[in-house]
Amino acid sequence: AVAVEMGLEAAPPRPPSPPPRPRLDTVDLRPTPPIQLTTLTAGGSESGSPSPVSSSPQKSNPLAAVKPITLVRFNTTRGTIFVDVHYDWAPLGAAQFLSLVMAGFYDGCYIFRVVQGFVAQTGINSDPHVQSDYAQQSIEDDPSRGHSNALGTLSFATSGTNTRATQFFWNLMDNARLDAMGFTPFGKVHDGSGGGLQVMSAFNSEYGERPDQTKLREQGAVYLEAQFPHLDRIISARILSDLDSHNTLPVP
Repeated sequence: AVAVEMGLEAAPPRPPSPPPRPRLDTVDLRPTPPIQLTTLTAGGSESGSPSPVSSSPQKSNPLAAVKPITLVRFNTTRGTIFVDVHYDWAPLGAAQFLSLVMAGFYDGCYIFRVVQGFVAQTGINSDPHVQSDYAQQSIEDDPSRGHSNALGTLSFATSGTNTRATQFFWNLMDNARLDAMGFTPFGKVHDGSGGGLQVMSAFNSEYGERPDQTKLREQGAVYLEAQFPHLDRIISARILSDLDSHNTLPVP
């Protein structure tokens, strides 16, 4: 079996057998000291055209203001998804994620692992040099604060203790069995997003778990475009200021 960073197998067909056992990745993602929350914020607003992603991680997070819930908009090849990032669910995970969004890291990332009825996973940068630098910026685990891997929640992928770095996944179903495995959600598709759940459920799943993560890390987008040309991808990920005064979502 091919080891994957998330360390989990796809959910079996229903009626289900006992859940598959987790499997650990063989990829070395060395943990580094956690980001200092005293220099880290969790809010901010969208600004014009993004700058290219930095070829190396920032020492501190450039976000402008702490918010308990921060709204992020994903423009994907399937449509738009709005996500509420909950700082109180997973402070380290939320801060790491928002820092990567601000850096433009997720722009152009392919959704390379889609298992219907389970998860849609992304977060390996299309530029191998960028990915190599950021992959080493892992953070400590967030202990569970009682929030489950329910339908529409987002959690970081992991290859073991304290190895969360850049990869995350959308839960395509209620995956409560992941809770005890250390996958702590940090966000959820916005309840009023008008189709966000449908968009994430429509990500192309024809390739399943066939894309090789090692080759993707080493070769980048060239590998996926040659071997798996119909994969969906994130066009852009942006932090938004908030819902407008009419309590509707901003126009993409």
